[in-house]
Amino acid sequence: MLTPVSTTVEQYFQRIGITPPVARDAEGLVQLQRAHLFAVPFENLDIHMGRRIVLDETTILDKIIASRRGGFCYELNTAFCWLLHRLGYRVDMLAANVFGDDTWGIDFDHMLLRVELDQPWILDVGFGDNFVDPLRLQQGLVQEQDVGAFRLDRDGPYWILMRKNTDQSDFTAQYRFMPKEYALADFQPGCDYHQSPASHFTKATVCSLARPEGRITLRSDRLIRTENGVKTESAIDNQDHWRAALREHFAIVL
Repeated sequence: MLTPVSTTVEQYFQRIGITPPVARDAEGLVQLQRAHLFAVPFENLDIHMGRRIVLDETTILDKIIASRRGGFCYELNTAFCWLLHRLGYRVDMLAANVFGDDTWGIDFDHMLLRVELDQPWILDVGFGDNFVDPLRLQQGLVQEQDVGAFRLDRDGPYWILMRKNTDQSDFTAQYRFMPKEYALADFQPGCDYHQSPASHFTKATVCSLARPEGRITLRSDRLIRTENGVKTESAIDNQDHWRAALREHFAIVL
């Protein structure tokens, strides 16, 4: 059953710069994910302002659509899941463990989405620098994109997302997941963990947005631009400078 909220599909489309109609097929998924990634930033600003993030669909949609903010994985993919449901897609929330420091992260470390068409697809608008176009959920298939190559491997019950950047010779693991559907409430413990001192999300602020030519990221002390494979950085000297960059590049006013 779909939860009644004040946000409309038309408002969501305006937020991500989409003009309807959108075909309910693989091309529609590509159009929607790209538009979302290019319009809605990955950001953890609420954590650093002491605002607890609760996984409530209405609150998340109000934040992203009405307040024109971003969020981290649980928020961004929850909102995107809501949109896909209302467009008639069959979509599930999946849980992943992120790979880092030679180990797998906690359960419900990350949220991603699976959509069933003639075959299953993986979508994700909440992992920062990641695949831009949806991926076919097909074992061993190398899927080339401008940001690199991606492959989905199997390890027992898990699917493992592998990535090879354009300057790399080997694939590296990004995260693993099982094809099991979860409810939004199941992710709250992971969301709480990532607002605790144990999580890297509490160490520094980040606001990052994909662009057709690359990506722009604002961290606590620097602004990083990647355009056509060329990365440049500029220092952020003070809080006023940081807020101005946040407003200029991400249209966020706190």
